[in-house]
Amino acid sequence: MRRQVGTTNYHLTQPTATTAGARDGFLGWTPAIIIFYIVVFSPLFITRGQEEPATSASSNTLNQLFWLSLAGVVLISSRDKLHKFLDIIKQPTVILLCIYLALALASIMWSPVPAIAFRRTVLQIILVICIIIPVAAAEDHQRQIDRIFWVFAATIWVNLLAVVLLPTSRLGHEGIYGHKNMFGLIVAFAFLFMIYGTFRFKGTLRFFALTSVVICILELIVSKSKTSLGLSILIPAISLSLIALNYFIGFNIVFILFFFLFFIVSLYLFVTEVFEVPFSEISQAVFGDPTFTGRTLIWDFVTDVINRAPFLGQGFGSFWGIGDNSIVIKEAPGFIAELLQAHNGYLDVLVELGVVGLIIVLLLICSALFLLGRLPASHRLNLWLMVSAMLLALVHNFMESSLFRGYALTWILLLLVIAFAGASKTGKKSRL
Repeated sequence: MRRQVGTTNYHLTQPTATTAGARDGFLGWTPAIIIFYIVVFSPLFITRGQEEPATSASSNTLNQLFWLSLAGVVLISSRDKLHKFLDIIKQPTVILLCIYLALALASIMWSPVPAIAFRRTVLQIILVICIIIPVAAAEDHQRQIDRIFWVFAATIWVNLLAVVLLPTSRLGHEGIYGHKNMFGLIVAFAFLFMIYGTFRFKGTLRFFALTSVVICILELIVSKSKTSLGLSILIPAISLSLIALNYFIGFNIVFILFFFLFFIVSLYLFVTEVFEVPFSEISQAVFGDPTFTGRTLIWDFVTDVINRAPFLGQGFGSFWGIGDNSIVIKEAPGFIAELLQAHNGYLDVLVELGVVGLIIVLLLICSALFLLGRLPASHRLNLWLMVSAMLLALVHNFMESSLFRGYALTWILLLLVIAFAGASKTGKKSRL
C-alpha cells in the first residue's frame, strides 16, 4: 500500500513477527523494559514513597547502574545495525535533540553549578541513546508498541491489587506510588494504551483490553486525580478529531493543532481583555483556587528570573535543587523555596536554556507531529496512540515539569513518540 504525501513516498512494510522481531533482539524489548522499570520496578523497589523520584536532585546508585548498563547493552546490541546510523542521525527529530543536548553541554560554561549541569546533561544523553537507537534501528515497531501495551496492562493490574489491599490517603489513593497525582498520570497513559489494545487485538485479548479500560477508569476515580481523569476523556477525542481532519481535509496535524491553539489563545485574550476577567477569576471558577493551586505564584517568581537571562537561561539543570546558594533558596518566597520544578515544563526550559532552548523544543515537537501526520491511513490506530500520548504529555507540561527532566514517565513517553515519528521517516519508509 502506498500513499503519496508531498514529494515523499511512504511505503507500508509488514515484516513478519518471526523475522523482524527476531532480528531486533534486545532492541525490540528495550522500550518496554524502560517503561516497566519506571512504572513498576522503581516504585516498588527503589523510590517507594517519593513524590518526585524521577526529577529530584539526589542520585541513586541503582538508577545510575540501570541506565548506564542499559545504554551499554543497547550500543552492543546495535553493533550489527551500524549501517542504519547515518539514516538515524539524519532524522530531523534526532538533529534537534542533538542541538538541544549540545546547548545543554555548552551551558556548563555559564552555569552556577557546572558539575550538576554536566551530570544532568549526561543523564539526558544516556536516555536519548536508550530510546532513540532501539526505536530507530528496530524493524518491527508494532511489536515494540505491543510490548509497551502489556507493560501498562500489568501496571494497572498491579495497582488494582494496591487499591484493594492498601489504605487510601486523605487526598486520594496513591496506588504503588508516592502521590495520587503520579498514580493518576500513569493510569491516564495506561488508559490510552488499553484503548489501543481494544482495537488492536481480537477475541479474548480484546476482552482483556476492554476490561483493563474499565479498571483504568475506576483507578482514576479512586485516585481523585481530577486533572488526569479530565485529560483521559478529552485527549482521545481531540486526537481522533485531529486525525480525522488530517485525512479528510488534507492538512497536516501540526497545522491543525496550531490553528486550534491560536483560537484558544485568542479566545482567552478576548475574555481577559475585553471583559476584563483576570486569570485568577478563571482559575477560581474552574479549579476553586485563584492561584491555580499556587502555580501562579511560582510562575511569577520564575518569570522574574527568566527576565534576567532571557536568551540562554541559567544553564541546563542549574536552577532547581542545586544547593543552598541557588537563586531559589536565596530569593524564592514561602513554599517555592522547597520546590524542585516550576510546575510548567515550558517555563523550566526557559529558565534553564532561555528562548533559544524553548525554540528548539517547539521545533522538535512540531517536527515529530509533522512526521506523524504524514503516516498513511493504514497506520491510523498507531497514529492515534502516538498523537494522544504526545498531547497528554504536552498538556501535562503546562501543569507539571518533565521536559528533559530526569527519567520522568511523561518525558520518556514523549521521547518514545518522537523516536517513533523520526523512525517513520528513516529510509523513506513508514515502519510503524
